[in-house]
Amino acid sequence: IVAPFIKSKYYDDSEIAKNIPTDKSFIIPEKKNFENEKATLKKYAEMFCNNGQEKCTKHPHPFFGSLSPQQWSIGMYKHLNHHLKQFGV
Repeated sequence: IVAPFIKSKYYDDSEIAKNIPTDKSFIIPEKKNFENEKATLKKYAEMFCNNGQEKCTKHPHPFFGSLSPQQWSIGMYKHLNHHLKQFGV
């Protein structure tokens, strides 16, 4: 119900707000190996940078639904940047 009203925030010039609750389906309860997860993130970030917007997924976003490759790429950058800032990286 809310998604259509805030969808454009995913790919506009604004930063993602702090302290937005995480949907329970995205919470990972088990411990992960930090170095493995960091390597996986780095691999996907490099793949995304090397392939560009035209190779972005055509799959719908789980919350916002259909997005163009440009909208996906901006949203993915904003989301990653949000978490890197969150953890002081």
